Amino acid sequence: MTPALRRCPPAVAAKPRKCQHYLHTMVRVTDPPASLAFCCNALGLELRRTCENPAGRFTLTFLSAPGNEAAEIELTHNWNPETCTGGRNFGHIACQVDDICTARERRRARG
Repeated sequence: MTPALRRCPPAVAAKPRKCQHYLHTMVRVTDPPASLAFCCNALGLELRRTCENPAGRFTLTFLSAPGNEAAEIELTHNWNPETCTGGRNFGHIACQVDDICTARERRRARG
């Protein structure tokens, strides 16, 4: 990693920042057993929990690296058939912030 990538640019570093905590990254999957096998066997992730939502017709599966349970990958399987192409499989990156309005405005101001 280059030294420039190790620290915030001066304009960012000079501003006080509110606490932010990474929660998970969501990816849509169409074959949960195959996706789970890949994540566990090829990537070495561990299954943390699975939540089914019959009313919403989806299943959420959370995985993380051994010893780093706080940083998760969420596999979302929508029960209705869908095609995940053209970036449709990526869902979101979830973070926890102290003040959502301030965080949103800070991000909007930065484009």
